[in-house]
Amino acid sequence: MSFDCEIRLELPSAEHKSRAEEFKSEFFSNGEEIINGSSLFDKMDFDDWLAYAVKNRDEKTVSSEWVTATVFFGVRNSDEKIIGIIDVRHNLNNTFLKEYGGHIGYSVRPSERCKGYASRMLSLALCFTDSLLITEVMIGCYESNTASIRVIERCGGRLSERKFYSDGNPMRIYKIYRGVSVCGAECFECDKYLKECGGCRAIEGKVCWTEFTNENVCGIYDCCMNKKISDCGKCDLFPCWKFKDGDPTKTDEENREILRRQIDVLKSLSDCVVKHLD
Repeated sequence: MSFDCEIRLELPSAEHKSRAEEFKSEFFSNGEEIINGSSLFDKMDFDDWLAYAVKNRDEKTVSSEWVTATVFFGVRNSDEKIIGIIDVRHNLNNTFLKEYGGHIGYSVRPSERCKGYASRMLSLALCFTDSLLITEVMIGCYESNTASIRVIERCGGRLSERKFYSDGNPMRIYKIYRGVSVCGAECFECDKYLKECGGCRAIEGKVCWTEFTNENVCGIYDCCMNKKISDCGKCDLFPCWKFKDGDPTKTDEENREILRRQIDVLKSLSDCVVKHLD
């Protein structure tokens, strides 16, 4: 799965074995014994892990100690190198996941960090959660992991809670509300969603209707990215002049109703209560 991205997500298979083992060894050589989001690949040899991962994709064969989950490799298109790994849990019917782990865990190999790959992997994984109809995605990370915090927030994460992890270190819990674009439009109402488009974040603002506005990228999306905010609800000027013309394929009355709904949606996201460390 990929929306014009330089990396893609692939389900693990036997053909990944040598690349996957080299991927894992880089973490160990870097002194990292835990590979987050690897679905225990850091604890198992490849063949056993592959069988385990395949079973966990199916609710009929998933381990009784886990939940149905799909793990992907992030593979770079240019050279087929495994850049990262990301695990998507289909539900939170597990005490650890509900409290700390959340729906998604991921890692990028040490030599490929700080190049934007984590953001791209997470964006693609969020497209997969959309296909599972998960509208509120939970992700946890350590308070000290500033790189991961930036990635999560760039992908629309809203801080929901601060608490201590089971090891005593402070962590953050984020919620990403899906099916909602940066302007508050509800993607699930569009017949192109998940067929031709993964939502404005996944396609980096290159939405279909820009053909009517002579833009390469949606101006509203571009504005949010330049201001480093996840959506218009975080802007003091919302709704601004960029919303004046509305959707050129809709009537004035339809656009007024759409704007009212967008305001309601973004306000509901802004009302998220943040709990802090005791």
